[in-house]
Amino acid sequence: MGKWNETVEIFKPHIAKIKSPRFQELRRLTAISSCIGLCLLINSMLITTKSQRARADAANIITIQGPQIDVSGRKEHMAIPLDLNDGLPVTVQRGIPADSAALSKNPEVVLTADQVDLVKHFSEYLTAHHEMAVITSGERSPEGQLDIIKQRIEEHGAANQFPLLDSASPSDTKVWLSAWNWLRARRVAVNAPADIPGQDIKTSMHLKGLAIDFIAGSLDQLSGWLADFSRSAYAKNTSLKIIGIVREPGCIHINLAPQA
Repeated sequence: MGKWNETVEIFKPHIAKIKSPRFQELRRLTAISSCIGLCLLINSMLITTKSQRARADAANIITIQGPQIDVSGRKEHMAIPLDLNDGLPVTVQRGIPADSAALSKNPEVVLTADQVDLVKHFSEYLTAHHEMAVITSGERSPEGQLDIIKQRIEEHGAANQFPLLDSASPSDTKVWLSAWNWLRARRVAVNAPADIPGQDIKTSMHLKGLAIDFIAGSLDQLSGWLADFSRSAYAKNTSLKIIGIVREPGCIHINLAPQA
């Protein structure tokens, strides 16, 4: 016990220092410094790992060089045909046949059930002859027909002469009638969007679902295909028959009538 008491007496001054407020504050500051140092070390390790990963990703980039791929031509090689309710492939780029489809349609085209029946038979004809075409118009609303008049007026630089035309609807007969007559006087082929009592007006067969417009690489060839199709066995069992084939600016227009 004597030695133990002597040891205790030796360490009493040191124990007093440890219990002093100054030493306690120093210990607190030391602990804070240690925590800060540990956080800086962890952050440095994360930055180093991220930098190494970035360098590794950059090193793994492979550049493949080869001949330029030609995607031009009659059809759109990368197109994905979309089957809508009528089952017809839809073009990705307007006017360009969907890939591997003998007959496709522009996205805005709407067809009646009878029109769908006809064009599906025409698609079979085109497939058998290894040809391709695109439907640009089927059934058309009065608003859609009026839009064509507006487009033709703009194309002829006459929009300033008909300032109310741009916002006109088919019911604004006085507005669009003057523009339509202006086009007729210049032999621009376009039909009226609606009948007007007492007026000699020819409305579009599109409004009745009895007309379809097509395009192809050659409009002359397309006209021949449609004429040949109309006489072939492909067209014998369709709901509608072709009664007229007209070459219009930029398309081949067909008029239709119910089968007898």
